[in-house]
Amino acid sequence: MKLIKSFFIAILIISATTCFADPEDDEFTELKLKILDPIVHNFKKGVGSPSERLRRAILAIEEDEGRQFTKNEICDMVRCGDFDDAVDDDSFNKCIAVVGQLGSAIDAGVYAEQYLKLWENKTANCGIYANLVLWAFEFNRVNTIAQGKESRFEMATLAITRPGTGQHVIVLVQGKSGAVFAIDPWIRKVIPLNKVIPSKNFTTKLSTGMRNIALPDSDRIILNFIYSQPYYDAYYVDAGTVWVIQIDRSKKMVEMLHMYDSNMEKFYNTLKNSGFPWWEKSYIEFFPSQCGKSGTPNKAKPECKMGDM
Repeated sequence: MKLIKSFFIAILIISATTCFADPEDDEFTELKLKILDPIVHNFKKGVGSPSERLRRAILAIEEDEGRQFTKNEICDMVRCGDFDDAVDDDSFNKCIAVVGQLGSAIDAGVYAEQYLKLWENKTANCGIYANLVLWAFEFNRVNTIAQGKESRFEMATLAITRPGTGQHVIVLVQGKSGAVFAIDPWIRKVIPLNKVIPSKNFTTKLSTGMRNIALPDSDRIILNFIYSQPYYDAYYVDAGTVWVIQIDRSKKMVEMLHMYDSNMEKFYNTLKNSGFPWWEKSYIEFFPSQCGKSGTPNKAKPECKMGDM
């Protein structure tokens, strides 16, 4: 009798755990394990990008002196060359220059070629990290759909600091639970934004129909606080930094994944084999046969789409 009673108690405990599982926790876990961790694992083997090294150098000086430096103090130190050793990286700067020459244009082949070099060289700045997060998010999404499963997330978008107030880029993701997360491989974190400051909720809700907007003060304070411990680096983010959601740019970065390109195929396969083994589909499987054979770029057929948008 005791054995039967124990059995039913165990069943009730399991059922209660299943029924009351927090979908926000599941969303956090997926973002961490299937997006952040593979990216961090790859790049932590490198020396870091110039921006990562500069941030570490700034924070090290602040910690040594036990005080928060002002933005003007840090900018003066940068101009005087105090951090030249940290930001000297010729191969990284060449890759950035190639992508930078595109301006507002989006060329999947050029992006994929340069990002593959950066992935293999294990160096990335915050903008590259953010684009990688967007791409990994989208590749995860289409693989999930291809497996007959439903995605846990509504959408992802870039959030960029307004010029003059900061120099940083992250990705915001909204789950179907309604929770919004910030993903930033630069600081190696996924952050549930409702849990950053006690009693302060992140109020902005993401939607595909929204425009580029500056976050309200209540939400930007939450984002800025993430970068305040133990001190703001103040060069990239400080207490006065304003954040702008970049829907248009985010859409362009994702759209380039939905048109076949041989360089993007190489990039996808490299990531699949080196950090994202749950991407069960091969890149070419996402495209109808009329998009051309594997290894043959065909940029003239925008109707050939990857998965279901």
